Amino acid sequence: AIPEEFAFRGVLLGSALRLWGSWRATLITSALFGLWHIGPTLHAMSDDRIRGTSVTAIGQVLVVIGAVSITFVGGLAFCWLRLRSRSLIAPIVAHMATNGIALAVAWFAVH
Repeated sequence: AIPEEFAFRGVLLGSALRLWGSWRATLITSALFGLWHIGPTLHAMSDDRIRGTSVTAIGQVLVVIGAVSITFVGGLAFCWLRLRSRSLIAPIVAHMATNGIALAVAWFAVH
């Protein structure tokens, strides 16, 4: 969470704000944040194949679209926290909490 927040809400958002203003910068960096999570989503699905479960091609596309959509919305929230607080601390804490909740939900889902 910390490196992603430095990259997306620190460097990218900071640069984008200077170029486009807050609304467009928030949308673009949040979209990039969503797209950034395609790789981890595909990796998680490949782990499912190793465990013996499989997802159809359509299912994989839907999972990726869902992951990109959810992380895009998360990116919007993290940008809002960054702009509102004028600090990276708030989005870092929120990002860590979000990841923790997602991990707990995933753990309970498989156990």
